[in-house]
Amino acid sequence: MASSKRDIWVDNVKVIACILVVLGHFFQSMVKANLLADSFAYNLFEDTIYYFHVPLFFICSGYLYQKYSVVNDISAWKINVLKKLIALGIPYFVFSFATWILKKVFASSVNTEIGGLGYTLFKHPTSPYWYLYILFVLFVITWTSKNVNQQYLMLVISVCMKLAYTFGVSTGLYIIDNTLANCVWFVLGMTMAYGVIKMTNAMMSILLFMVFLLGSALTELGYIHFKLQGFIWALMACYSVISLSHYLYNNGVQSEYMATIAKYTMPIFLMHTLFAAPFRSVLIKLGVDNLIIHIVIGLVASFVCPVIAMIIMEKIKPLDFMIYPNRYISIKRRQ
Repeated sequence: MASSKRDIWVDNVKVIACILVVLGHFFQSMVKANLLADSFAYNLFEDTIYYFHVPLFFICSGYLYQKYSVVNDISAWKINVLKKLIALGIPYFVFSFATWILKKVFASSVNTEIGGLGYTLFKHPTSPYWYLYILFVLFVITWTSKNVNQQYLMLVISVCMKLAYTFGVSTGLYIIDNTLANCVWFVLGMTMAYGVIKMTNAMMSILLFMVFLLGSALTELGYIHFKLQGFIWALMACYSVISLSHYLYNNGVQSEYMATIAKYTMPIFLMHTLFAAPFRSVLIKLGVDNLIIHIVIGLVASFVCPVIAMIIMEKIKPLDFMIYPNRYISIKRRQ
């Protein structure tokens, strides 16, 4: 299912998801540091974005995997797993280790305790790097489909996995439980590569997103509570964001601002907490408790500092290897 045309909507969905991930972590840290009140508005915002921002990442990854890869035999699978081990594993280990060091060194001023290094790397990954961890597992257990019927079968299986997890199937093992919970989003993205993405409607997506926001608010207020609510809200939100992104950019013209941010989504995703936490700790140690100052400096540190760091890394090669190891290591299938 090869195509030479870049999927601009994927870039923009990643931008939206990345911004929400950063904001979610930022406001969490502010509340844990007692700089921001643990209010209804805060909990509504956090719970609302957590329904769908990481699923959007999995959907995009699954879509690109199915559309641009052919992994349907053991040889191709081995090559792909090795590629993903390098592409995902190196930034995962580098930045998980950096975060572990940061939290150990600044244990008295960071907001979340962290376990041993082995536990953090292999048993219970820290946020946000758990996404890379589970994404690699999904590449290990998933082959690209040969036809749409095979893809629909995979989708049914992944939905069953999600339902099993939702209704209480749990092994207590992080790697298995989170794979059960998130496989459906990855496979849904793969399914979209068969043209399902064309089933978008701007008006419908706006209406569904409004319903999603209402449902999230009613859930937060305690008026709605059932097992599948999170899955349903996530489906609504993901469809709405993807549909609008596809509709707005289906002519192949990218927004200059979105294109700039899209170029740095990976560095921002990997490094936002590494910059925000030290800045916040320094401000606290200096006795600065002004909320506006913390928000401005914290958001600048979260979004701008990773971009500057990435620009420096690309100037001082091969520092960018930590972010994009596949720029230096090429693995091709033997003919």
